[in-house]
Amino acid sequence: MNGPAADDADEEKETSGEKPAVSAGDLVGIDWCSTARVYTTTLNKLGLEIPELVVKEGSYELTINHLLVDDAGTWGKTETISLSEEDFEDGLLDTAAYEYTKDGMELAEKAPVVKAGAFEGEDGTYTLSVDMAYRVMDGWHIVPEEPDSGIMLMAVYIGELDDVTIVPDEDHVIVTINLYDQDGITIQNPIKVQQDKNDDGTASFEYELELPTGYTVESVSENAVYEEGKLTSEIPVDTEAWTIDVTCTVGTATYTIKIYEQNLEDDNYTLKSTSDDNIGTIGSLTEVVADPKTGLLPGL
Repeated sequence: MNGPAADDADEEKETSGEKPAVSAGDLVGIDWCSTARVYTTTLNKLGLEIPELVVKEGSYELTINHLLVDDAGTWGKTETISLSEEDFEDGLLDTAAYEYTKDGMELAEKAPVVKAGAFEGEDGTYTLSVDMAYRVMDGWHIVPEEPDSGIMLMAVYIGELDDVTIVPDEDHVIVTINLYDQDGITIQNPIKVQQDKNDDGTASFEYELELPTGYTVESVSENAVYEEGKLTSEIPVDTEAWTIDVTCTVGTATYTIKIYEQNLEDDNYTLKSTSDDNIGTIGSLTEVVADPKTGLLPGL
């Protein structure tokens, strides 16, 4: 008799609509992952308290193994970076800032975000080693190394990442577009475009240029033309890489300043004044000055 009753209870429990309780311990705490926000966002969605990520005082050493793996072989470079607790933000360190850059290669996956707690050590010195994987970009290939310039292990070439040569494929040309402001400062990372070559080895480049908000094109380098949002350029025969520099100007925008004061009788705020005629350069800080008043402090 106990069997059917127990089965009925189980069935009722399964169909009651109650979800099992969860805690932060039920989630996988990854010591380094492709994005730190996944973990905290999941906790927020579940309504759970985000565990505090403690950063101990002391010195930190992060060893990064940069690895480029390709059918032609494997290339590597190891670097050690000295850090302190100030380099962590909310107990996390994004290693994207330490990416190894070389034309023709890119990260195979997002750079790892590491937790301070993943570093091991004592007496104020903590160490951690992570791998950062790369791949050859589409339209590029590795130039084979000389037989005596590296190590052959079971017919697999192993060499230094500094020495690897990556060039565009013969039927393509890689066009790099650099965006600068009027002071010659880079606005964003260079844009790289793979352009097919014509039968005679030349290339006719045409590209719809999307600029950051607020910027307009002032001029381009002599090897290109910019009209109606498009960059065009005629690339000579047998060119492997082509660079176009674009100088931009930034516009202005109007913004509104609203001043609120906290009520004396409660924690709410009352709008006291509004100013709509403020003008500033896009991307710059506003020039808002707090209006001092006895008994009140500026706040956000």
